[in-house]
Amino acid sequence: MQFIKNLFKLEERSTNIKTELLAGLTTSLAMDYILPVNSSMLGTAVVLVGGVLFHIAISAALASISS
Repeated sequence: MQFIKNLFKLEERSTNIKTELLAGLTTSLAMDYILPVNSSMLGTAVVLVGGVLFHIAISAALASISS
């Protein structure tokens, strides 16, 4: 556990492992909802659903990594 705390500098950032795991779970659940709903909405606009799903997922991943 100490390795993880040091690796991610949790104490310097005033957080803990439980908070970070909960934040990750929340983000994952939100994306589980957003990906199919956005794809479905854009799919009704005569856009390929598979392509929309892929691009939304890549955009979300890049936004998560860059922030």
